[in-house]
Amino acid sequence: MLIDGPCISFASENQTLLSHKEVQFICTAIGFPVPSITWRNAKGTILRDNYTSERTRGHNRSSTLTLNSVMFNSSFNTFTCTANNSMNRSISYFSLTIQCKYTTGILANLTFKFFFYLYIFSYCLCYLFCNGALK
Repeated sequence: MLIDGPCISFASENQTLLSHKEVQFICTAIGFPVPSITWRNAKGTILRDNYTSERTRGHNRSSTLTLNSVMFNSSFNTFTCTANNSMNRSISYFSLTIQCKYTTGILANLTFKFFFYLYIFSYCLCYLFCNGALK
């Protein structure tokens, strides 16, 4: 049997989603001995049981990182998948962009209110000026 360092044969693409949604990243590595896969967040914290699931087939190991209800200001925005065996290691990087689902609505509402109040103010100013109250 040929001994070979790990090679990441499949990795999910970077993802963008709305806050409070679920996201999954997949990392598959091949090698002999079969590599172990470790997930880390941007702070270097290892993400384990409550985030990951693994499946092994032959010399392949596939790991899925699942994040439930991600938050807009979460520290979960950059991840690494590291495949390790006794020969070497291989690393893949992932990024997650989280969009606030209320941003567009809030901004549109504030913009409308600003121009509405500006219109009312200018109308009142014109009324007062035209009726001699501001002469």
